[in-house]
Amino acid sequence: MKKKSITVGTKQFLVPRVTVQQMMDMIETQHAARRQSLIADLEDAGASSEVRVQKLREFSEQNGLMSNVIREAFTVRGAVWIISEAYEGNFPEEFNELLPDDLSRVALHIIGFDPDEQDEESAEGKASSESNQENG
Repeated sequence: MKKKSITVGTKQFLVPRVTVQQMMDMIETQHAARRQSLIADLEDAGASSEVRVQKLREFSEQNGLMSNVIREAFTVRGAVWIISEAYEGNFPEEFNELLPDDLSRVALHIIGFDPDEQDEESAEGKASSESNQENG
């Protein structure tokens, strides 16, 4: 598994990036859990059969969206889940003292969505573009 260094505060961590298969498994696991929760909510609300079918159909259209997992990274519970998944179901002790924002950063990094790197790439691209315009 590919690992990459990430700095959180003054500490360096070597964290894995999930594979495509692991990401697909996480998407499927999350979707199944959210589907069960929706079904329970609809039953508790006494929704009619027609409403249940409509809501489940709408929900199924969201199946397979990576954005749902990305959103999970912004909650403590979701970040812990993502980190644990990357470490084969075990949450590493070294992350116990991290603040919620830092847990989110680590989780985002693990799933390959690193806002810090994207900001750097955008700045580099902008600088390169500006340089080309000046020279062109």
